[in-house]
Amino acid sequence: MSAIGLFTGACPRVRAALPGTDLLALLVRLMRAELQSQSDPFALADALILVPNRRSIPALISAFAAAGHTGLMPAIRPLGDIEDDPDVWGAEPLDFELLPAIDPLRRRLELARLVRAKDHSETGFADPARALAVADDLCRLLDSAAAGGGEVDWGRLDGLVQDQRFAAHWEKSLQFLRIVTQIWPQHLAQEGLADPAQRRHALLEQLAVRWRANPPQTPVIIVGSTGSVAGVRALMAEAAKLPMGCVLLPGLDGRLDDAAWAAIDAQHPQFALKNSLEALGLHRLDIPILGEDGLAAQRAARQVLMREALAPADATADWLLRLREAGGADFAAQGAQGLTLIEAASPDEEANCVALLLREALETPDRTAALVTPDMGLARRVDAKLARWGLAISASGGHGLLDSPRGGLLALLVQMCVDEGDPLALAGLLCHPLANFGLEAQSRPDPARNLLAQLRGPRRHGDWQSLMALLGEGGGELVTAIGAMLEVLRLPDVGQADLSDWAKRLSEAMQLCAGEAAFDGADGEAAAQLLRGLAENGQAIGACEVHSGARLINVLMRGQILANATDSEPRLAIWGPLEARLQARDLLILGGLNEGVWPGPPPEEGLLNRAMRAQLGLPPPEARLGLAAHDFAQLACAPQVVLTRTQRSD
Repeated sequence: MSAIGLFTGACPRVRAALPGTDLLALLVRLMRAELQSQSDPFALADALILVPNRRSIPALISAFAAAGHTGLMPAIRPLGDIEDDPDVWGAEPLDFELLPAIDPLRRRLELARLVRAKDHSETGFADPARALAVADDLCRLLDSAAAGGGEVDWGRLDGLVQDQRFAAHWEKSLQFLRIVTQIWPQHLAQEGLADPAQRRHALLEQLAVRWRANPPQTPVIIVGSTGSVAGVRALMAEAAKLPMGCVLLPGLDGRLDDAAWAAIDAQHPQFALKNSLEALGLHRLDIPILGEDGLAAQRAARQVLMREALAPADATADWLLRLREAGGADFAAQGAQGLTLIEAASPDEEANCVALLLREALETPDRTAALVTPDMGLARRVDAKLARWGLAISASGGHGLLDSPRGGLLALLVQMCVDEGDPLALAGLLCHPLANFGLEAQSRPDPARNLLAQLRGPRRHGDWQSLMALLGEGGGELVTAIGAMLEVLRLPDVGQADLSDWAKRLSEAMQLCAGEAAFDGADGEAAAQLLRGLAENGQAIGACEVHSGARLINVLMRGQILANATDSEPRLAIWGPLEARLQARDLLILGGLNEGVWPGPPPEEGLLNRAMRAQLGLPPPEARLGLAAHDFAQLACAPQVVLTRTQRSD
């Protein structure tokens, strides 16, 4: 262990770990060595540990368990979801006098209503699904502005096109942005609410002010954050100065030469860390690197290879010279030990390879493995293939509601609101395992068969009533039950549907279809949460035509993520890059390394161009690429790594 620990040395105490380090295991080992004593086995219970998000909390708890910790756990709080748990934060509640945040769904719908009003005034047409997509762009813009720490000067919008000689069409875009610069703040003020991103920033800043005025005497550690958000950087600055405070940065490459460090741009792995160190007034060479004693030659060589592979383009002129000075071909071969590349012919073949590698890891006792990918399609494929061997393993990011049984049932009911005689929706409903309509199994097969027979071939009916006329007397209780459900689903005015009323009808129809099992499980909870949110806030977007409303509900379902399963195989995992940043496994599989997947492209920016963002003080869109590159560089330095990609996709 390094001679410098978490709480030794002068302030500010900012520490770092090299890429490829098991950051949480290192943290637990150092905390136990420095804080825990035989006379006080509960010394760690006074500590507060701040991790990037909620998904990191179970990993840290597991790290304590793996280290044999048996006392009370430290308080572990997520920085990214700070507003979700405002009153249970360490030993003291966060009792700041801040306005409550607007509900996220209500925020999206109300912004969509403003977009619809703008569209209708200009074109006479206002599609709610399109308005929701634009509202999501506005939400990202608001979040980006808050991440910059309130340094965005929206007043510069006026005259920006003329001053910078941009094309005239940008003037229309800037006029549209008055929704977020003027109308939205006024609306929130009238409602007595705050924008979630702005409130999160204010909460972090006020906590930093509190720590400055009354420094906690108990241990406070910020671990795993790169400081890409201004509020987190402010908190880092104060935590590093506390009597028992420390900031532990992930994957800082202090060995990068000065020319390469100066050339770092937004797409470089070290970009966020460079900004954080500049904000903290620290030089990278002054940051102690923890846990590097006895660094294996193979791991050191791997880190050099990754550093050179991801170096800024302007710093690659002497690539061959630097590698030759480092040791040449033998050194490169040493760095490549334990690094494997698999190029699959198709996404399905890639998933097969990954599933086999994960399954093979279980053949060795105590061996652990994880797939790390931002590609949820690959994660779902691997999950399904492992299920063939009876292995339950769920992606840490969860699955979408539409991919679940209850989400599928809800989608069928939404379609039947649009067209109650839709043959595909009716056939799907009849075959759905949850749609029993409260009937015994033996009473369903024959009526269902008769009804399915009428649905085959060219459509010969219009609505449900005309289908019943074709069916005659062959329906029985099943047809009666479906008719009763459709009666509940029929909207009073299909020309102008109210989403709040629609959500209540869908909730009742779900219960008529599936009974008490309608909202069981993680997918049932997610469906119920969405329907409750629409019942409470659906009116915010205004009345919709039934076809448009159906598209809108499907879009909302697509973005609803299910909670993670708790009964998965403990030695295997599927992680997103952010939570993998803090953890380690014996085998890491970095999957989906295709262009446009990892890293994903910056979000399309139709409201502001890059020059405008720079003028306003917004962070560049490429900063996301830098964070993705940081996570890749961190993970690729692990001892045993398999890189997978497909030669053909889509």
